[in-house]
Amino acid sequence: MYSISESTVCFKWAGVFQFCFCIKAGVRQGGILSLVLFAVFTDTLIERLRQVGLGCRILDQFYGCLLYADDILLLSHSVNAMRRMLLLSDQFAADFDMKFNSGKSVVLRIGNRHYKYVPFTLNGEVLKFVCDLKYLSLVYI
Repeated sequence: MYSISESTVCFKWAGVFQFCFCIKAGVRQGGILSLVLFAVFTDTLIERLRQVGLGCRILDQFYGCLLYADDILLLSHSVNAMRRMLLLSDQFAADFDMKFNSGKSVVLRIGNRHYKYVPFTLNGEVLKFVCDLKYLSLVYI
């Protein structure tokens, strides 16, 4: 039986276990609880985005925050709405002592409308703009 309170990690160097310690927070990557806890926590983010009216809607259904495994995709109709969604995501992360990996996060803008460039930020870091994106084996241009 798996118990978070009994998880131990050991460093192995040259075939010898060196330093062992107990893990007192978090879950193992790929662990059974990982997906469940991710879903429970991110449900709060989705609800916050839905309640403030940010993100895309189709026929009154909310599609502003899509999830697959541990990936989150934010969709908005405007630059300002996306900035507000990222700010709300930062606040969510602070509230739940989480951190989004802004190094793996990118911005893809669809359409030709001109706007004054002001960078998007997440977790205090500027996000990279991309012209195409590969997600779930599909390429978006």
